[in-house]
Amino acid sequence: MKGHKPKITLDTSVIVKWFREEDDREYALLIREWITEDLVEAEVSTIALTELARALMKAKWKKADIYELLELLNDIIRPGIINLIHVDDLIAQNAQRLIVEHNLYSADAIHTSTAILTDSDYFISADKHHLKKKLVDVLGNWDVKAIPLSGISIVKF
Repeated sequence: MKGHKPKITLDTSVIVKWFREEDDREYALLIREWITEDLVEAEVSTIALTELARALMKAKWKKADIYELLELLNDIIRPGIINLIHVDDLIAQNAQRLIVEHNLYSADAIHTSTAILTDSDYFISADKHHLKKKLVDVLGNWDVKAIPLSGISIVKF
């Protein structure tokens, strides 16, 4: 598998840690480094953009700082750096099934569906509910490994 460029789908919880001091931030920053060094192919759902804005508002960031950060993020979330995956009918329908079968929140189901339908090798999240055994098994059925942010050492290049 040497020389393989792994495809990773990131949950918003990972991206938030690029900009906020939180537990496991060092792993999120390492992923960002992998992306900038072109070691991985990174995917993120379009909903991550709105989720990030909400997370920063909840953290009581100043609006001007949020807009500045979102502009910076828009510069890196583009083909060739981080691929922005739009929520199409197929992702939405798969997300509906995940919501019913696994009682996921809508955004979480969309992130999970994005990982499945983009044929990602890994789905990386800092949220524990993405790592419940039943959901990990579902992702595994699609050859997607769900891993916690602190478990990124298993990513194979």
